[in-house]
Amino acid sequence: RRLLHALAYWKHHASDELTLRIGYDDTFTLDIYVDSDHASDPFTRRSTTGSAIMLSGAHTSVNLDNVCKQQPRIARSSGDAEARGIDAIVRDLLSEAHENTDITHATVHALAQKGVPLLEMLEDLGFTIADKIIHVDAAVALTAATRGHSKIMQYLSKTQGVDLGWLAETIADLDFTLAKVSTADNLSDIFTKGVTAEVLARLLPCFGMSQGVTRSDA
Repeated sequence: RRLLHALAYWKHHASDELTLRIGYDDTFTLDIYVDSDHASDPFTRRSTTGSAIMLSGAHTSVNLDNVCKQQPRIARSSGDAEARGIDAIVRDLLSEAHENTDITHATVHALAQKGVPLLEMLEDLGFTIADKIIHVDAAVALTAATRGHSKIMQYLSKTQGVDLGWLAETIADLDFTLAKVSTADNLSDIFTKGVTAEVLARLLPCFGMSQGVTRSDA
């Protein structure tokens, strides 16, 4: 049955294309879109975190990586789920970081020693990253992660294992900035929930994907 589904998918999408556009730009921007769908699993009530990492420039648009995974703990609110999502993506950026790694008390020196493999690779290839932005569409989580504290989410370290103070300091130490993005423009939205055909058709070109491309024989 799974084989039939795979064959049906390949047949339906045989004319789709994936394009990576890289130009000779002076500077580039690293955009990380983060989103979490609260209690998306109807059985476990766990939330789903998604992210999309994009490298962009005047003549460049490349989708570097995408994430779609279930959160390990049940979030009490959508704000908790969004904050947990930001924390997970930041930890994933650090080398040797994973769900069970305790780097809450990491210092600036430790972070420098760890480094961000993705950024190191781009710099080695000659890319100059002018801006590094984490885009979030949840205002509550954005404010908490920016300030490093929140009265309404002061329990977050106990329930979700998220230290807002560490999160804010780490984002600053890595020279990232947090920015508000509308839900309609959040590219990671397609990795956290089912979307309509119209939304999918609008967002897929941002990843360099084209559906139903017709080739003419030369």
